[in-house]
Amino acid sequence: MFVNLKAFKGALDRLPLENLPDDTIILYDVNGFSLKSSSWGAHDLRSTPLLSELNRMVNHNEMLTVSEIAGHLKMSRNTIYSFLRKEGKNSPQMPYIETEKGIRVLSSDYLAFLETCYQTRK
Repeated sequence: MFVNLKAFKGALDRLPLENLPDDTIILYDVNGFSLKSSSWGAHDLRSTPLLSELNRMVNHNEMLTVSEIAGHLKMSRNTIYSFLRKEGKNSPQMPYIETEKGIRVLSSDYLAFLETCYQTRK
């Protein structure tokens, strides 16, 4: 893995540290970067935009499930399926792949989809 050190430091500097518990650690494993803290228990923060940016910097793309996206957007899975299957008035079609275990979306594609949706509403 090769990373531009200044860009990596800049991305780390943008992490909202004031909201993190003192025992928070950053991990990198086969799933990419994540933040963990004993205060959060088993919960980790994989879907923050900055962690996704760090993962893009090291060419790591996490595959998200429809349930994970629905949970993040606080929507039903059926609504997410409609984003995947067709292009709506206010949103483009979200890119995805269909596997034997269900639909998967690259985290970078998901973030780009959200950015496009925000831009079209302005």
